[in-house]
This record gives sequence, structure tokens and C-alpha cells, in this order.
Amino acid sequence: TASIAIFLIILIIRDRISRRKELYLIQQKELADEELFNLTKEFQTSLVKAKEEEQKKLSKELHDGIVNKIYGIRMMLGSLNANSDETSKSQRLGYIKELHKLESEVRDLSHDLNTDFSKYVGEFNFLLEQLVQNNNTIGNTYFISKISHVIDWNLYSSVVKINIYRILQELLQNVNKYADAKECLVQIYELNNELIIEVKDDGVGFDVSSLTKGIGLKNIQERAKSIDSEIEIKSIINEGTTIKLKVKIRSL
Repeated sequence: TASIAIFLIILIIRDRISRRKELYLIQQKELADEELFNLTKEFQTSLVKAKEEEQKKLSKELHDGIVNKIYGIRMMLGSLNANSDETSKSQRLGYIKELHKLESEVRDLSHDLNTDFSKYVGEFNFLLEQLVQNNNTIGNTYFISKISHVIDWNLYSSVVKINIYRILQELLQNVNKYADAKECLVQIYELNNELIIEVKDDGVGFDVSSLTKGIGLKNIQERAKSIDSEIEIKSIINEGTTIKLKVKIRSL
């Protein structure tokens, strides 16, 4: 009887632990969903502003550049229209060539105006691209992004995505603060059933064996562990550092 009671108690304890774990995971997912939503909303706002600025720039280019040029050419052609001498013919030919150049400019501007900015709204790729590019305005390091466009981020949970975002955010901040690098390359791609996030700079480097838990590494490692991923750190003094995050896709 006592053994049955103990067995039942163990079952109850296991059930409560399981329920608590499930509740914790649900809470974590809800927090990640909210944070990812706020990030997306923030970048949607910046996207709209960028689009408005681009439209203003194109409008100014059309008015101050092309329209004025066309007006000037029209006036000159009008004054030459009544003349049939060789000099006038040559001048008219020159202005016609100028019109051809303007045609190309108008075509280029039209292409820019037809760029579909809205396709980026809400896409995780866009958030990552903007995160990398925004770091170009902070320090002297030039950041380059190579993010695969064949990754289907809808297959990744919000918990995974927000942790990837925060890890990358911390890594890029560290490059700006400590690396003294000229360039930093950020690559994100899928390979051999793993999602690879690689940050490589040409900065001062450091001794990996003496690496402490500073520069946000503890937070990065905790986030990496929470999404069943591992971090590889390689660094050579005066040659640079490469940090690679590997997320097992099968575990998502």
C-alpha cells in the first residue's frame, strides 16, 4: 500500500513538473511573439519613413533635374526650328541626343518608383538586414550582410527567431565596441540540416583561451542554449575573429 502511495505521489509530482514546464514554454512563446511583433512594427515604421524619403528624393530629382533640362532643350529646339543651315542641324542633333539621355534617366527613375518596398514588411530577413546595416551608423566598422533569401523563416518558431535576433544584435555590438575592425561580414544560411549565423571581422582579435564571461558572452551562450544551438569562437590576434552560431533545424 505504501509503495502504491509513493508511486502515485511520484506521478503527481511528475505531472505538476510537466505542467509547469509546459506553462513556462507557453509563457516564453507569448513573450517572444510579443517582442517579435514589436520589432516588426518598429521596422515597418522605419520602412515607411524610408519610402517617403525616397519619394521626396525622386520628386526633387524629377523637378530640379529632368523637368528643367527638358524645358531648356525645348526652348533651344524652338529657336532652331526655323533654321535649315548645317550648324542648326548639327545643334538639333546634339539636343536630340540629350533627349535620349533624359529618356534613360526617366526609365531609371521609373524603375526606382516601381520598387516594391512592401514585400519586405514583416519578413524576418528584412529585420536582420536592417539590424546589420544600422550598425554602419554607429562606429567605424563597415558591416556587410549576406543573408540567404531561400530560408523559410515561417518554419522557425518565434522563440528561435527572437533569440537569433538578440544574439546577432549582441555580437554586432561587440564588434563595434571591441574589435576595432575595418570590415565585418555577417552570413546567415542553412547547411547540413543546420541554420548557420556567422559573424567574421578583421579586427584586433583576442586570446580565446583567456576569454571571460564579459562582453555579453554569457547572455549569448544562454540564449544559444535555449534554442538548442552551439557557438564556435575562433580568433587570432591582429587578424580578426569569427563567431559561428549553429542551430539544429531538426530540433525546432
